Amino acid sequence: SRKNNNKGNNSLNKKIHDPHLAEIEILKYLGKDSNNIFTTYAIPNSSWSNNSYDYVLIKYISSMGVQSFNGVDNLTLNYFLESNPELLDTSTSINGSPVSIKNLLIGGLCKCVSYLRSNLIVHRDIKPANIMIQPQFNYRPVLVDFGFACSNNPEIPKISYSINDCILKNSATLLYMRPELLISHKQKLDICKDIGYLNFGFLADIWSLGCIIYQIL
Repeated sequence: SRKNNNKGNNSLNKKIHDPHLAEIEILKYLGKDSNNIFTTYAIPNSSWSNNSYDYVLIKYISSMGVQSFNGVDNLTLNYFLESNPELLDTSTSINGSPVSIKNLLIGGLCKCVSYLRSNLIVHRDIKPANIMIQPQFNYRPVLVDFGFACSNNPEIPKISYSINDCILKNSATLLYMRPELLISHKQKLDICKDIGYLNFGFLADIWSLGCIIYQIL
């Protein structure tokens, strides 16, 4: 994919304020851990610049070769919730034992959100359309699209924007949005001063996760 960079080839050596460039840096950081659940999103070791454009490679997340889904590739959770909800009531075999697909999806999503929190990253737009499903890997959910993500992880030094400003910006999809995101800026500011900006963001992710779990069940 290609992101426009009006500041030229040196922009990645400066503080990142552009949400698209911030997304790249967050994904590059997550991709360094070969054991985490984001490895199928495959982030390159580095991005590079050429002619005022920044480039980043992102691995294609595929469900290709899974016959059960009529050749549908790039399965998102929407496929299960809207097109074939009856599939959620079925099971798959893992090590010879039946396991509910619902349990696999819910457990995997909880791991996604927990892993982000442990790395001081808030997704801010968790919804079925941003959750890819890989049936060939025991229905592993893969959280994608970090375009609204915020972080104050010191190990992502290029993400140097104010976490306070990032967290307070309206984002997400209304159906999965925490109600407090709809109140006035001053009210949100008061809450953040009480519980912390990052915690405010984490709670928004938890709310979105709860909405999705309710739909799955």
